Formats: sequence, structure tokens, C-alpha cells
Amino acid sequence: MTTEIILPVTALWGFLHFTFILGLVANVLRNRLATAHYHPGSPKDESTDLYIAQRAHANAVEFVPITLFLAAIAELAGTCSCILHVLHVVFFLGRLGVSYGILTRGSRRNGLRLAFGGMLGFSSLNLRIVLAPYIGGFVLNAVCVAVAAATFFGLVKFIYSGLKKKKEAEN
Repeated sequence: MTTEIILPVTALWGFLHFTFILGLVANVLRNRLATAHYHPGSPKDESTDLYIAQRAHANAVEFVPITLFLAAIAELAGTCSCILHVLHVVFFLGRLGVSYGILTRGSRRNGLRLAFGGMLGFSSLNLRIVLAPYIGGFVLNAVCVAVAAATFFGLVKFIYSGLKKKKEAEN
């Protein structure tokens, strides 16, 4: 007997996000043990590794659940799984970029662009689902295409800036 998964795309990406957040939790625990900071709450000094680890974890926990919720609604409404996977990849890469930027005390800009692009993509899918009975045709499709284009160009800029940094590091 086989069991059918109701939301296979969201289940897969939910697991990947859970695994990623679990890694951030392990980093927080590692820093707590290293500094003997066992009590709950944030350390006062924002430059400590423990504070940075807590911020990276908290930042992921703030955005991942609502995005998975939007993705689940879009999937339940019958959105093509290819579109869902593309948006999940964009969002996941963005979350990796943001967390990396926080943990290395570097720039989070490109990661934020990707993460928000993925979130906007899921939001536009849900907006399309809600507005489809009332606003049909061109206007609705134009809004969705604009959001998809913004997400795509954010991804291209993310890749280009990574290649540019790699080239600068080589010189």
C-alpha cells in the first residue's frame, strides 16, 4: 500500500529548510557551549559569535515558515510543480546567501534579493489565485510576469556578482 503525499513539493522543500535551520541551531548551540552562555536570551555584545549565530537562526525562522505557508497554498491551488520548484530554489539560495552574509559579517544584499524574489513569487501566485475570478486576463498575467521577471533578474544579478567577486579575488 502506498501513501500519496498531498503537498510533495512543499514537503521536500520544507524538509530542506528544516535541515538548514537545524544546522543554524547547531551553530548557536556550539557557540553557547564555547562561551558557557547557557541561559536563554541574547548576549549584550552584538559582536560576539553567539549573537551573530543567534541572528542568523532568528532571521531564517522569521521568513521560512510564512514562505512555506504561501507555497503550500499555491500548491494546493494546482500551481505547476516546475514553477514551485524554481521559486523554492530561488528562495532557498537567498536564505543561504543571507545566512552566509550574517555569519561572515559580510553583505547580505544578494541573498536578500533572492529570498525576497522567491517570497514575491509565492505571493504573486497566491494573489493570482485570489484575484483570478475577479480580474482576468491581461492585467493579472502582467502582474505575475513582472514579479517573475524581477525574480529572474535578481537571480541573474546574484550569479553575476558572485562571478565578479571570484574574478576580483583571483586578481
